[in-house]
Amino acid sequence: MFIEILKHIPLWVFGVFFVLFAMGLKQARPREISVNRLVLIPLLMMVWSLAGVFGNFAHQEVLAGAAWASGFALVLGLGVLRGPASGVHYDATRRMLQLEGSWVPMALMMGIFWLKFCVGMVVALQPSLADGRGFAGLVCLAYGALSGVFAARALRLLRATRRETDWAVA
Repeated sequence: MFIEILKHIPLWVFGVFFVLFAMGLKQARPREISVNRLVLIPLLMMVWSLAGVFGNFAHQEVLAGAAWASGFALVLGLGVLRGPASGVHYDATRRMLQLEGSWVPMALMMGIFWLKFCVGMVVALQPSLADGRGFAGLVCLAYGALSGVFAARALRLLRATRRETDWAVA
């Protein structure tokens, strides 16, 4: 049965997996990143998670949207409470952040990928599950929470830029 399932997975899914895996490996090493790119990555992952929400649960859009927004807001709020990120240096003249390596982005990207993949598989094998309010609510809450972690991390890094800019001006 496993081989039959693998045969039905579109090839582009493997491509997406390897692109996300490569991006995660890159972020595990110290690097420089522009402020624009820092904001772009969470936005892209947010759009991708929302595509999973409304791709599978469009018929329950109010529940799906509310669950996603709840997970997003809860995790974003908790993440922002942590304060600015440490180990970040900001070059205001170049608008570049120098970041320590982190496995968190890899974990988040893989989390969204595997959640989207598994939900797609479950819905393909058991379409009636997509109609269940509990299943839809939990899945959409998880999508929102993963997106919230991405957004909170970006905001914490942006706060570090403000901290270093304020210090440099004072």
